[in-house]
Amino acid sequence: MIISLTDTSSGNNASGKDAIDVSLVGGKAASLMKLYSTPGLSKYVPRGFALTAEFFSSWVDAVTSSSEWADAQKQLQNGSNDVATLTELFEKLQNKASNVSLSIQQSKALEQLKLHMKSWPVGGLAAVRSSAPEEDGSGASFAGA
Repeated sequence: MIISLTDTSSGNNASGKDAIDVSLVGGKAASLMKLYSTPGLSKYVPRGFALTAEFFSSWVDAVTSSSEWADAQKQLQNGSNDVATLTELFEKLQNKASNVSLSIQQSKALEQLKLHMKSWPVGGLAAVRSSAPEEDGSGASFAGA
């Protein structure tokens, strides 16, 4: 669920020959892993972790199995341009996703991550970047969208 991009002592790292598939962590995380494993470059790569696509599977499952998802798909497949209807549907989907609770496994993974971050310089400050596999297309990038 959480992969270290650079810390080989964490037991959950993906640098070097064991690099993780881009589809699990997204392009930015995979690129950082590759840079870190390149001799002479690792000292320039900040420490980091990636939440894998698996981490978010409960949200994806809850949303894509909902009636709101089915309604939104119908509207989009029918070529609907009704902004008010689409906005209402997307707000319902957002609400659906917002109400999915963390599982025990997700909570434990985040606690483990917080412990690792406490050892970082400057009291565990971190930059958070979006790097979902779906954001990395051959024709467009939707980072942070």
